[in-house]
Amino acid sequence: MSDSRAGVGGGERAQNGVNAKDLGRFAIELYNKKADFVCFGGDLINGYTSDVQDYESQLETWKRTVQPVAANIPFYESIGNHEQVGKYYKVVAPHLKQDEYYIQFAGTVGENSAEAIFAKEFVNPQGSHYGLGIPKPENKGSNNMGGEDVGPSYLENVYSFTYSRIHFISLNSNYWSTGYRNLSEFGQKSQDKTAINLALKHLGGNREGYIMANQMEWLKQELDAAQKDLNVDWVFIILHEPPFPNGGHVKDAMYWGVPGEGGTGGYNDKTVPMGDVLDMRNRFWKIVSSKSKVLAVLCGDEHNYSRTLIDSSINPDFQFPVWQVISGGCGAPYYVQDKSVPWVDKVKAFAIDKHFCLFSVDGKRVGLEVYNDSSQLLDTIDNLSIIR
Repeated sequence: MSDSRAGVGGGERAQNGVNAKDLGRFAIELYNKKADFVCFGGDLINGYTSDVQDYESQLETWKRTVQPVAANIPFYESIGNHEQVGKYYKVVAPHLKQDEYYIQFAGTVGENSAEAIFAKEFVNPQGSHYGLGIPKPENKGSNNMGGEDVGPSYLENVYSFTYSRIHFISLNSNYWSTGYRNLSEFGQKSQDKTAINLALKHLGGNREGYIMANQMEWLKQELDAAQKDLNVDWVFIILHEPPFPNGGHVKDAMYWGVPGEGGTGGYNDKTVPMGDVLDMRNRFWKIVSSKSKVLAVLCGDEHNYSRTLIDSSINPDFQFPVWQVISGGCGAPYYVQDKSVPWVDKVKAFAIDKHFCLFSVDGKRVGLEVYNDSSQLLDTIDNLSIIR
């Protein structure tokens, strides 16, 4: 499950940046259903703060909420786009009208970076199960950007572990995040591409949903090792931003398209920093789908549930079919489906509801049950590996 940032309704649904009501209830439900452990795919909190103590306090509220269950079964956390602490800048650009300006956000590096504080607040594996360590911190490359030259550490936000015969890989799809928050008093337009490109050029950092080179290479090596491991049957990859968004984040994630116009294609502009979004997404999925053991990529970000089968009919470079399961229903406000995306026919299930996903493993059989907050089944599959 993922996306427990504050929801609608106030009170426990918006407790210090956390929907403590739904998060706590789902944690207890998973415990009662005898889950061995929980993978949480990001957006734990509201975040996006310039105050380090505020960021720490929100993460600690999340921990207190799950503590009655987390004291008994492990929780593995991944970073989302809301797990951010950094600096805000007022930027005036030549193309703006008089008195208009952008408010832009740049994640920091060092001990006060989102990644460093995340590692301090949580206990996750310190790198690769196969002894590959963690990816080297990224650098700004040849994009002629400003800001810091080298990004934060991947320690305890990119890692892997094996449980029984299933290998799990947690990635950071919101590493070193730089973004655009709003246009002065004229309302939030969070994906104005001109503003994002301006922020990346002058403030440095990385685009939301973009997997940079070092993490991509680490993933390739990790999957090579898992494919050769005779003690592993299946691999699950966990990250926040969906490579193939279905509703609410067509405008960014790993697509950066136009909501309602997904068929016109996503963003691909190599003249701007990290502008080759579609090429990056395809490089990423080519690596993911190159191994027969990769069964599913588990995402959050979109506040709904969807199960999509990504195969070679979408791109001939995608060798093996892989499920994309988006589970963003742990209390954040809902997003509706965007049926304009080119892969809409590959969406096998979609629901707008609070929920969590419960996987069951019996030998090589991997089943899936999706429950809402009334304990009703939203989706059920007896064996994901056969259907694919």
